[in-house]
Amino acid sequence: RRSVQASMGAVRNLEAEIDSRIDGLVKRGELAEDEARKLRAELSSDRLAGLVDYSIIDNRIEAGLHRLNIPSRADVMRLQSQIQTLTSALDGLLESEDSEEPTDIAVGDEEASV
Repeated sequence: RRSVQASMGAVRNLEAEIDSRIDGLVKRGELAEDEARKLRAELSSDRLAGLVDYSIIDNRIEAGLHRLNIPSRADVMRLQSQIQTLTSALDGLLESEDSEEPTDIAVGDEEASV
């Protein structure tokens, strides 16, 4: 994860350096504004991001986490869903149990008074 963050930081630094140099060229009159925009578009992070296959990085990270027995995001989401399902079922059982208890007490009280 740190290496990915470091890579992204390097890309941001590179973009800042590119912008700085392009701005310098424009200020010195060596590059027109239109040319600067076109150059920035060509060197944008979208094009740089296309050079990196993040799925390979994600797969390597996931494999490393799996070897360390650390659950993936999908594992955590699946467990969270199961917990919600079980909580709903338990709440339903508790509600039905609560609604049955007063009925039993009321029936018992009526029989005692008769």
